[in-house]
Amino acid sequence: MIAANGVGPWWFPVWLRRALSRFSAGHFPIGIFDAHDFAYLLAVESRRACDRLLFRDLWRAARARRGWRQLGSMTLAAFCYCLVRVFGAASYNRAAFK
Repeated sequence: MIAANGVGPWWFPVWLRRALSRFSAGHFPIGIFDAHDFAYLLAVESRRACDRLLFRDLWRAARARRGWRQLGSMTLAAFCYCLVRVFGAASYNRAAFK
């Protein structure tokens, strides 16, 4: 089984995914991103549905924070959602092409 790769698409260099994962861990539980990776891998839901679940989970985690941290995390959640919508196609159901 392929393990989740952290934050970022498979084609990012490992050092960049590690840096993004460390940064994101300050805002969200890393398991949210792992769940998204596995949803993409299994492709049981549509790509759009996987991305919406990611956004929902990120948004909930952001709402649990307070003050400026909440605002920063909510902004980051929206930014992450936009990134996976724009750049996620190359990673969705990737295992089917191996």
